[in-house]
Amino acid sequence: MSDVTHEIKLWHELATVIRKALHPERSDAFVVYFTLGEQISSTLPIDKQWQLYLSQLHLLLSTIEDQNVPAHWRRMCFECVHRPLLSLKQISKEYVHGAQIRDLYISVNQQLNTAFTQTPF
Repeated sequence: MSDVTHEIKLWHELATVIRKALHPERSDAFVVYFTLGEQISSTLPIDKQWQLYLSQLHLLLSTIEDQNVPAHWRRMCFECVHRPLLSLKQISKEYVHGAQIRDLYISVNQQLNTAFTQTPF
């Protein structure tokens, strides 16, 4: 198994750990998840990087909205939302991506407002 394939497999496993809060005492999972994401991203073309960072963002947002996940874990996800957003902004060199970034920021803001209104954490 190549190093990149192994990293991708581990990255997906960490996504599951984060999404389901399988180890809520292990906040270091976020650091490893984002570090691996950066390593994988550096091997990908821009369109695949875009998809990777979008998947990170959606993972965090869906976890924040999940009331079955411990509140401290949801807060950790909230504190990390800026990471994929900044990465997306950095790679958005085309107008289409610029418009998508703006729309993403609006959508994220709305989702977070809804999450906080429904169940503050």
